[in-house]
Amino acid sequence: MKKIFLYDSGSEDIYSSQLALAYKLLKKKDKDLKFIDTNSVEPEYINEYDIVISSNLSKTFENYAKKKKIILIYFDKFEKKNQCDIIIDYKYDITNHDFTGDNYKINKKLYSNFNFALLFDVIVVLKWDSSFWGYPVCLVTSRKLTDNIIYRINKFVKKNKVKLIQYLCNCHDRKSVSLAEQNRFAFKDIRLTFEKDLRYSKVAKNSLNKNFKIAKSKDVKQIYKISDSIYKDSRYYFDQNFDKKKVQEFYNLWLYKAVKNLFDNLCLIYCKNNKPISYCTLRYKNNNEAVIGLFGVSKELNGKGIGTKLINKVVSFLTAKGYKKITVVTQGRNLYAQRLYQKAGFFTIGTELWYHKWI
Repeated sequence: MKKIFLYDSGSEDIYSSQLALAYKLLKKKDKDLKFIDTNSVEPEYINEYDIVISSNLSKTFENYAKKKKIILIYFDKFEKKNQCDIIIDYKYDITNHDFTGDNYKINKKLYSNFNFALLFDVIVVLKWDSSFWGYPVCLVTSRKLTDNIIYRINKFVKKNKVKLIQYLCNCHDRKSVSLAEQNRFAFKDIRLTFEKDLRYSKVAKNSLNKNFKIAKSKDVKQIYKISDSIYKDSRYYFDQNFDKKKVQEFYNLWLYKAVKNLFDNLCLIYCKNNKPISYCTLRYKNNNEAVIGLFGVSKELNGKGIGTKLINKVVSFLTAKGYKKITVVTQGRNLYAQRLYQKAGFFTIGTELWYHKWI
């Protein structure tokens, strides 16, 4: 979607500063992005844009944008949330599920961990997914829906001939859930995010050995055998529009790319008699945080404690490397995985809903 930053040269406050920093951040990605003083243009200037990102926007511009169903994203006081589609206020620290609190603050030297670029895109075509599935697939990245966002999404979908829209919804946002259902988005999955603080884990030596090691190319075929049909709790299996053989190919390709350090950074395997019986892929998000991608145990060994042994070794491995935090995502249907992570000291930090809309 086409976006523009608007500022008022007569206003100087923390929100204006955040707006300027956000522009500086996104300009690195989009060289054509503009930062325009509202005092130098008329409201009609924004007619060609889908998204306006601003702070202290005048009523004249605001009303014109709403008339044209342009998405408004504000860096402003949380109390103004009803005046725009998305409000970002890092100073509002009362617990809620909007874009508030320190995680949404942009610093001059260290940008927030939050991905503002994705939020401001609102919807994007997933190039790899589109190539893999064989038809245009897009993702709603805003986590939030409004009437204006729906309107602009529909224009985007038509222009890009999208066949599948994926939407990860903030389940605490009643309006977004309602709008998803009203607009024929079908619920497919509950996404649970777990986290473990490694700062208090027992520091152990690097536990790699012949039974717990980093997978190599020669291990790939055996890893594929372990993964066969164990992801039936996923949204891809639940959605009958996907070819099931293609779904298994999707997960096998993920595993292959982890072994080759092409997506996840590596795949750790737990072995018995030099034969892999479980695996865990890892992606290093930054120098302090790692993310578990795929986790699997041979079906014939379920309930034998192999999963617990593997996750404990993964924790030791990361602690020895100096990582401070590990996160993992699993499905609401996957009770085995939830219990495994809870037993290993992980805590739930997020609940979201996956929706699919087929065009």
